[in-house]
Amino acid sequence: MTRSRLLHLPWEDRIFAIVIVAVIIFGASQSVLDFSPFYLNFVSNILIFSIAALSYNLLHGYTGLISLGSAGFYMVGAYGGALAMQSLGNNFGIGLLGALGMSAAFSLIVGSVATRIRGVYFLLITFAFSMLPWLLIKGPLRDITGGHTGMHLRIVPSFFFDIGDSSLFLFFTMGILMMIQFFIPHPVSLEFSSVIYKWIIVLMAFALVLAIGNLIRHHTNKIRRKKEDWPYSIVTLTGMVVMAIIGLVWGVDPDSLYQSIYLNVMAPLGATMFAILAYYMASAAYRAFRARSLEATLLLASAFIVMIGFMPFGQYIHPKFPAFAEWVMKVPNMASQRGILLGVAFGSIATALKIILGIERSWLGGKE
Repeated sequence: MTRSRLLHLPWEDRIFAIVIVAVIIFGASQSVLDFSPFYLNFVSNILIFSIAALSYNLLHGYTGLISLGSAGFYMVGAYGGALAMQSLGNNFGIGLLGALGMSAAFSLIVGSVATRIRGVYFLLITFAFSMLPWLLIKGPLRDITGGHTGMHLRIVPSFFFDIGDSSLFLFFTMGILMMIQFFIPHPVSLEFSSVIYKWIIVLMAFALVLAIGNLIRHHTNKIRRKKEDWPYSIVTLTGMVVMAIIGLVWGVDPDSLYQSIYLNVMAPLGATMFAILAYYMASAAYRAFRARSLEATLLLASAFIVMIGFMPFGQYIHPKFPAFAEWVMKVPNMASQRGILLGVAFGSIATALKIILGIERSWLGGKE
């Protein structure tokens, strides 16, 4: 963000931006530098109280509901996370899910009663619910929760990955920040997104240069060692160099030599390649459309209806045949496509979360 844009933001947005940048810098440097536990605890408390301030601003400032039940949710979430880690394993993810689950269940109980009340009575009922977990922890649940002394985990709960690993920590930080800016269209987050996209373009340029270098090295080694089909490597390198020189010297305008070569050489070669692939697709379709089961029979019938319906002589079979073929494409086919797209979307979300949380590390080039 430029200095002028930062100065034109409201003062609370400027403070928010400065705090976020400071926390990112501190978190990134923590993975490299060894700070004392005092500073780590200090920054952790800043973030905890920041979350508390934002929640109170949302509850009191935007909704106008004065509530005294926040301490109860804090207790239920803390003990829910601790009990989950004690029972299922010392892992941050297990503790987080336990805290969210217990807090959500407690909020359903509180909300079913508190949302029916207004005014000062809402204040009193939320205060009563905030005292309920405290009384249960001290009394009937003392053996489970430890009473006044609380719960003590024998092992410090581990995160999804080693916080000291700078690569995983920075990737986790950037992943969380990008998710925040996607769902919160704040001026700071939008400017942050713009800067990140500019860096992505720069990284893509470097990746393209790296890919060209790897391509040249691969074909050069193949020519030098005279491996199988090495003359094709000469053609590949020659074509790449010649097209690059033509494009850089004479440009890539619609009437340029570069476009003439592309339209008269590359386009016919592409059409030839797709024509050859059509025979393989026809062979695969013949093997797949054998009516060996009910599913294969439905697939064969649908393909026959669609192909005949979209051909010119389909309307001569029956006037409504093309309309029925179009209905097959728009209704059953679209429903199947949406199901597949939903599956792909959920799989993409799960994979992205695994990468952000450091569970999936194959992209680093290791075996884990």
